[in-house]
Amino acid sequence: MNLKIEYENNQYLNFDAGLINFFLGPNSEIKWKLFRGLQRFNMGKALNELEENVYGEDGISIECDGKKLNSKNNLIMILDSRDSFLKHYTLSKGSLLLHYFENLKNDFDLNKSIYELNDKILNLETIFQDKIENELHNFVPSLHAIEFDEILKKLLIINYLENSQVFPLQMLDVNKTIEDFCRLLRNFLISESKPIWLWIKNPNSFLAKGSLKKFIAVLRKITNETKLLRVFIVSDDFLDIAYEPEDMENTVLIYNEIQQLPPYDIFLNSIKNNYPDNEFDDEEDLLGNLFKIFPYIDQKNYKNVFLDKKNMLLLKLVDELLGCNEIQLIKGNRNELTDCEENFLYGK
Repeated sequence: MNLKIEYENNQYLNFDAGLINFFLGPNSEIKWKLFRGLQRFNMGKALNELEENVYGEDGISIECDGKKLNSKNNLIMILDSRDSFLKHYTLSKGSLLLHYFENLKNDFDLNKSIYELNDKILNLETIFQDKIENELHNFVPSLHAIEFDEILKKLLIINYLENSQVFPLQMLDVNKTIEDFCRLLRNFLISESKPIWLWIKNPNSFLAKGSLKKFIAVLRKITNETKLLRVFIVSDDFLDIAYEPEDMENTVLIYNEIQQLPPYDIFLNSIKNNYPDNEFDDEEDLLGNLFKIFPYIDQKNYKNVFLDKKNMLLLKLVDELLGCNEIQLIKGNRNELTDCEENFLYGK
């Protein structure tokens, strides 16, 4: 699936999307503009005059396989903070939890209880009428029946449960609700049979490392099971998750240029063919190490980059393969390199 997303007037991010996609690299400005545009597109309202100065009079353009999309026929879900999770646990319009409860509208047990409740309301109405009939001859009190939608809007309250203790929803720990979120998401996909594009921005800022690893693992299962979910992860730093070889070709590096990476086997052969030593013994860890260095591609100042020597070497090699500017590194003693690796890294 080819996507073409306008992040500023006539400036596009054009890439082939897989089920799980990554946008990495040091150019945080373009990534921010991309997310800003997606959020504005998701609002579905016409641009005002100031916004047209940014995106043009024709609005924000998003194309899928050459077909222009609009916010009404394409569901984009955005997670960029704790609050963006929290809103899906409320009963507000568009939340996953509200959709879950709305699907219970025809549940037999619920409707039976509502029927019994309305029967008691009729009895209560009769009591009110009996109380006033001897004194107020021109008025008749009545009580309206309770409906399912009214229960959701006015009567149902959602609280947060942790360690058998009930808290207000605002106190929930997002890291402990990841599995519930995924169940709600999967429920929506299966019941509606509609695709969702889930965009996640800088998840390290609102999810703990272990929670993020679990979250991405479950999202992978959902994408493979339903084929209705596509995940787009935009990050300014390294994500400590389990990577798979196909993640490589679904990764877009955003630095001075915007470049989608080739399939992993092609990238691996390029590294082997250009590695400064006859023996390349890091193949087992290469995939994870590549994703460690991607946030630093073509970075002008490497003084504050915290990588061991092996990964600094890998960073320099990938920079050269991508045609980035030559970098100069400061020597360190983090771990040992071979003479060939040392000479390559420090330009001897």
